Amino acid sequence: MKIIIIGAGLGGLSAAYCFARLRHDVDVYERRKTLSANGGSLSARPSASRILHTWGLAAELERIANRTSSIILREIETGDILTEIASSDDSDYPHWGTTREELVKLFYSKAIEAGASVHFECTVLDVRDDIHQAYMVLKNGTTISGDMILAADGIHSRTRYRILSDLNCPLEPVVSSITAYGFKLDALQVMKHLETSNLTENLCSNVWMGKDLFAVSRYSVKGQHLTILCHCTHAATDQKALWDRNGDISHVREDFGGACASIRRVLQIAKSCDRWRLAELPPLARWTSEKGRIALLGDSAHAMHPSAGQGFSQIVEDIEVLAQLVSRDASPASNMAWLTRMWQDIRKSRVERIQQYSKWNTYRLLNGTSLLYGSQPLAWNPSQQHSINYEDFKTPEFVKWTLEYDAEKEASVSLSRS
Repeated sequence: MKIIIIGAGLGGLSAAYCFARLRHDVDVYERRKTLSANGGSLSARPSASRILHTWGLAAELERIANRTSSIILREIETGDILTEIASSDDSDYPHWGTTREELVKLFYSKAIEAGASVHFECTVLDVRDDIHQAYMVLKNGTTISGDMILAADGIHSRTRYRILSDLNCPLEPVVSSITAYGFKLDALQVMKHLETSNLTENLCSNVWMGKDLFAVSRYSVKGQHLTILCHCTHAATDQKALWDRNGDISHVREDFGGACASIRRVLQIAKSCDRWRLAELPPLARWTSEKGRIALLGDSAHAMHPSAGQGFSQIVEDIEVLAQLVSRDASPASNMAWLTRMWQDIRKSRVERIQQYSKWNTYRLLNGTSLLYGSQPLAWNPSQQHSINYEDFKTPEFVKWTLEYDAEKEASVSLSRS
């Protein structure tokens, strides 16, 4: 099949590699001049690492990623460990921790190696489809056609507005009052200071919790860097977009002024940071065009808070399920509308549940140490609270479901029932 992908971010490049290695004709179109890898550390949960193994990427990921055995919750004022939560439980597949930059570079090189073509400085103006083909119009007037278009153009996706314009439902991101400030530091520089030893003493994901703020740190022995993401709730700032390169370090230092010595010191060492407002997409009525040949992928369909470490994993699951359905159909180009509808039916309920969980976890962490003692999280989106049972998110069954999901098996079960 001829597959067109809009966006050379992590989702678009992951899809390009997956489908190119299955011998499809894949072209990626990116509006920027070069690759962009905004953001810090990322997780590949066992549900995703299971898939990445089948894609033949285990060796490459072991080279750049650290295995994360647990999540350590700490009291931010003292640095004391409060509890440790297994992040991969008894899974046969690891929880990998790495950075967005490393993953983007990996998937770009693997996609090219597999035969995909990536075109930069290509702005997409319009998309449309009919029962036979999908069409994309570039800013230079060129029209490109294919059997399927995958729109991985992010939370501000233009494609989303084009293919869902017939629906009377919210399509805009829901922006929270929480700003996350991202830092990446040279680990050797951090290690020079005695008070920062607890930042590099393990390869786990460390969550430092206080009232109305929290930080997540991760040390990479392979990359020899330390990433920290500091979350604060405050009034509106001068920030114009969801993400920008120039965070106000003095503001973060002030907010975390009561933190333990290690956090305060590392914020003094840092010279710059990026920042972004935590945001998510409301549940969409569908992820596909009416004719079914254009599909939203990743953040363009289901952007979520990063607080559960599930964003990248859900993208990988999306891609794998779609690839399984396409691969097992004798005439996928002719049956595209049926395949994308089934794909959406398989994926939508799981992803929307994890969106809820991710946002709930953000506000849970903002309650600081009280989350360990059974208090309710801060109120969020009251109109949806009636449909959410917070207690479900705390059960071992739910946690196992988030981590151990088998996308290939889910696709097989759905096909057997159809």
